[in-house]
Amino acid sequence: MAHGITSTDSMFTVREPAWHGLAKVLDTAPGSWDEARREAGLDWDPIQQPVYAKRVQINADTNEPEEVFVPAAGWNEIVRSDNYDRLAISMDSLALITNTDMGVIADSILVDDKYTISTMGSLAGGQRVWALFELGDPIELKGDPSLTRRYMALMNSHDGHGSCRAIATNVRIVCQNTWHASEVRADADEAVYTFRHTKNWKSRVEQIAAEARQAIAGAQKQIELYRETAEHMILAKVTKAQEGKFLTDFIYPSANDHELSKIATTNVRVAREKLAEVYNSVTCEGIRGTAYGLMQAGGEYADHIRPFRNVDSYAGRSLEKTQELKKRAKNMAMAAAAKQL
Repeated sequence: MAHGITSTDSMFTVREPAWHGLAKVLDTAPGSWDEARREAGLDWDPIQQPVYAKRVQINADTNEPEEVFVPAAGWNEIVRSDNYDRLAISMDSLALITNTDMGVIADSILVDDKYTISTMGSLAGGQRVWALFELGDPIELKGDPSLTRRYMALMNSHDGHGSCRAIATNVRIVCQNTWHASEVRADADEAVYTFRHTKNWKSRVEQIAAEARQAIAGAQKQIELYRETAEHMILAKVTKAQEGKFLTDFIYPSANDHELSKIATTNVRVAREKLAEVYNSVTCEGIRGTAYGLMQAGGEYADHIRPFRNVDSYAGRSLEKTQELKKRAKNMAMAAAAKQL
């Protein structure tokens, strides 16, 4: 399953449902970390217990071989405290960062009270858990009626391998694929701070939290730069001819249409029609006729419209391809703004 959600996973979103329809939808955001954990079904913690290995030894009384179980030195089992499902086998040097600990980390990073928990839940049976915090008020772009939201995600692994990470992101995490997408983009932007599962992690909370706050501040600056670019593109009007050129050539260069097979010609035509539908939909309401509107139409097509076979493959579509298409949309829109399209 592309969403990575099992029968023992649970989660919530606030107001807006998740694409897979498997999350509880809340009318209002939880008022505290403990309340959020209860709503998300994360009111359990990972715990460690001994691992036993089977051995064959000679019974001292009967002098016959027998099977016995002895502690496996150096290893522990990580299980959920609610149902005792196994999450991992790990070396005993691993120090857990629990779901409870995540609240302490969040409070250390988000010293400003102006945030809400937007989504929260688990994946892979509890091997991965997350909380997505919406930071401050949404950003309003002059001339654009839609809003840009800012998030910090706290993402933790109970599988014995991953770490607990605080990342700045604009991806709304609701599944395995959006988890992955947010990590890829945050790594590319170097907007990641890591709490490793080592014995001394608690002694470094304040230091790492301070670095994470700097990362979030850096991400806010990037959003401000995006705001400047976006508002410039909103002011850049495009002609009907430029609109037509973008809506045609974004999918495939029209000059090369003669090279297409009959099936490919049909596919390209349908794709162009879908892109035009996006451009003429509520997605571009208020920004149609601008370079920003063209870029948004291309981005919406890349994220949600380009062909997929089913819901799972829709969510799992190549992130690299999506980013490539979004970059193409921006470049072509900027060219239109410069009257070069």
